Amino acid sequence: MPDHLSLDSEACPCCGTNSWRPVPYTRQIGYRACQACDYHIQVRSDGEDRIEAFLREQDKFYAEDTVVVSPTLTTVTKEITDRRISTIRSRLQPGASLIEAGPGAGDVLLVLTDLGYSTAAAEHSKTLADRLRLLRDIPVFNGDFVDHPSSSESFDAYCSFHVIEHVVNFQHHLDIARDRVKPGGLAFIATPNAGGWEQRLPFQLSPNNDSSHFQLFSARALENYLGAHGWEIIELRTPSYAIAWLRIFTKILRRLRGQDENATGGEYAKEVSPTAARAISAFRTFTAPLRKVQELLKGGNEVFLVARKI
Repeated sequence: MPDHLSLDSEACPCCGTNSWRPVPYTRQIGYRACQACDYHIQVRSDGEDRIEAFLREQDKFYAEDTVVVSPTLTTVTKEITDRRISTIRSRLQPGASLIEAGPGAGDVLLVLTDLGYSTAAAEHSKTLADRLRLLRDIPVFNGDFVDHPSSSESFDAYCSFHVIEHVVNFQHHLDIARDRVKPGGLAFIATPNAGGWEQRLPFQLSPNNDSSHFQLFSARALENYLGAHGWEIIELRTPSYAIAWLRIFTKILRRLRGQDENATGGEYAKEVSPTAARAISAFRTFTAPLRKVQELLKGGNEVFLVARKI
């Protein structure tokens, strides 16, 4: 076993047990996975400070040429955006106030703003924060969510879609989220599912294994943590989206081409020909029944939950 995957570690922050298994990935990066709840924490052989690693990953994925504003990516993720918006609208009426951590291109935030919700955001990327301000008159704080200047109990809801796996200290992040939400307010959280089918693929092909993912959560792990820290889970599901399986195919393709899959992450989504776009649409349609079964069996590659602040 590589030294950086040594199982000497503190108790799991999600369930409190101290029983781990190694999950290898690259020579420099791997994970330790909790045997009880499947929470994963990234471990590195290079000894790089986590804050430095976070800043480097932010520069790699969210600088001026960021892939998250690619029209191709927006098209591929539309099924995800539509479902998130539908869930929020079913729980919150227009006029309600919400803050989103790491809205990225603003696929959800911009629609909610247009629907009459009172929106705010904290976006670490200056490029993306500036873009959101130009597109709508939204108060976007450029920086870490935990440093957002809002007062306690300011919002009816907190939204976080594929953010908590990237932050250096997820416990502090979620503590601040709870502090920002009014009593009885809601949290809408999505994150890659460490207990999904894709995570069990051989050869480290899971799309969750990524240099920018400092931790991964199973549905059980996230439910345990939030339940012990002032939240009541009112909805929990594990959606299965086509993009997760597409990312597996691009991983295979990059390996066959001898490319570094972490260094080239997102590159294939920047430029897609009309033919490839049609193939992606066909793939999404063809795989829909299987992905529905995957979700019903709690094996989708995303944990999506709605929680109420107690």
